[in-house]
Amino acid sequence: MATSCPQLRKLWLNLYSGTTKSTELSHFGTLKPLLNCRLLQDLEIGHPRSIQLTEGNIISIANAWSELTRLFLMSNSLVEEERTPLSLLKAFARYMPGLQQLGLPCRLDLDGIQTSPTSQAFESLLQLHLGRSAVSPDDVDAVTAFLGFICPPGSKIDNGASRWQFEPRGWVMNRQTELWAAVGDGIGAFHQIQRGVAVEIEQS
Repeated sequence: MATSCPQLRKLWLNLYSGTTKSTELSHFGTLKPLLNCRLLQDLEIGHPRSIQLTEGNIISIANAWSELTRLFLMSNSLVEEERTPLSLLKAFARYMPGLQQLGLPCRLDLDGIQTSPTSQAFESLLQLHLGRSAVSPDDVDAVTAFLGFICPPGSKIDNGASRWQFEPRGWVMNRQTELWAAVGDGIGAFHQIQRGVAVEIEQS
C-alpha cells in the first residue's frame, strides 16, 4: 500500500481479525512501511494489541507525516504493560504541534509525568482519546495536573472502547468513565483558573 499509494492522505484500517497474529500491531516496525506515505493527514488503526511507542518512534512519525492532524492507534487490550507511557504525550506535543486529534491508550507512569508547567504543550489539540487507559481515584489529581498543562483550553478528553470493537459483555467501564470524567472536569476548572490568573496579571 505504501509503495503503490504514495499520495495517500487518509487511511483507516481495522485489524481485528480474531485469528491472525500477523495483523497485530504491537511494535513500531508494523507501522514503518506507512512512513513512506508522506502526505498522510488522517491515520486510524484499530488493532487487538496496544502499541508501545518510544520518543524516537514519535520523532520518526513527526518527520514522516508533517501534515498529520489526526492519529488514532486504538486497541481494546487490557494489558497495561503493552501501552505507551502517558508521559510520552509530551513528545507528541513537542514534535507534532499541528496534531488536532490523538487517540492512544496509555499506561499511567506517575514517575514520568510532570505536574508543573512545561514548554512541551499541545498547540492545536482538540481531542485526546485515551481508549481503555486506566486511572485510579488516588491518581486523578496528578493526571489532571499533567494533562491540564499539556492540553490547550477547550480540548476534550475521551475514553472507552474504540469504534472497531464493542465492550466485552460484563466488562465494567462505568467507574473508569466516572474517573476520566472527573479528570476532564478538573482540566476545565484548571484552565479557568489559569485564565483568571492571566487576567489579574494583565490588570495589575
